[in-house]
Amino acid sequence: MKKILALALAVVALLCCFVGCSEGVKEYDKTPLTSLTYTQVDYNGGFTTEYLFDFEKNIATRHSYLPTDDENDRMETLAEFSDEQEKTLINKLYTYGLFEINKEYKSPPGIVDGGGWSLKINYNDGTSKESSGSNNSPSSVFSKCAEAFFDICGQGVVTRVAPEYYTPPSLSYSIDSTVGNYTTSQGATSLVERGNYKWNGFEETTQNFNKKILRNTISDDELSKILLVLNIEYEQKIRFSDGTSIEMKTD
Repeated sequence: MKKILALALAVVALLCCFVGCSEGVKEYDKTPLTSLTYTQVDYNGGFTTEYLFDFEKNIATRHSYLPTDDENDRMETLAEFSDEQEKTLINKLYTYGLFEINKEYKSPPGIVDGGGWSLKINYNDGTSKESSGSNNSPSSVFSKCAEAFFDICGQGVVTRVAPEYYTPPSLSYSIDSTVGNYTTSQGATSLVERGNYKWNGFEETTQNFNKKILRNTISDDELSKILLVLNIEYEQKIRFSDGTSIEMKTD
C-alpha cells in the first residue's frame, strides 16, 4: 500500500512539474513589490514618459511631460487591475529576468544623443532596486517583459511590442465548386474579423468562421437536396490559408 501511495505521489509531482515547465512562468516568492516605475527620456528636447505600477492601489498610470510642463500635465490612468492580474504580471517579470538586470547599461562609444531610461522597483520592506541605461538596455529581457506589460495595460512600457503579438492573424479562403462535369473557382477572400484576438473582443474559432462561410455559399442544404433529386453530383471544397479545409458533396 505504501509503495502504491509513493508511486501516486511521484506521478502527481511529475505532472505538476510538467505543467509548470510547459507554462514556463515561475512563481515569485520573494519580498513583495509595492510599486514599479519605468522612466524614459528623449535627449533631444527632454520629453519624458513615466510609467507607474502601484501594486498597493492596483493601478497603472502614465505621465508624459516636457521640462517646462507643470508637474501633473498629461497624467493618465492606463489600467486598473485585479490581484490576480498583478500576480500574473509579477510572475512573468520575475521569470523573464527583469528583477535581475544590471544596475547600469552605458551608452556605446560615440553616441551622444538618443535617449535614456531608468527602472525603480520598491519592496514592502523599504528596500528598492534601481537600474538605468543610456542608448543601451537588456533588449532580450525588455522584449519579453513588454508583452507582459501589454497584457495588463495595453502598452509595452519598456519597449515596443511586435505588431504580430496584438494583431489578429490573417485568414483568407477560396472555394472550388463542382456540379456535374463543371468546376468553378472563387478567388481568395480575406476574413478581416479573424478571432482569438484578445484586444478586439472576438473569441470565434476557425470552425465558427467555417459555419459562417457555409451559410453564405451555394452549399446551402436546400441546394444539396435539389441536386440530389436531380441526380447531379455536387462537390465543394473551401480551402483556408491556415492549411485547413472543409468539403461537401452529395451522397
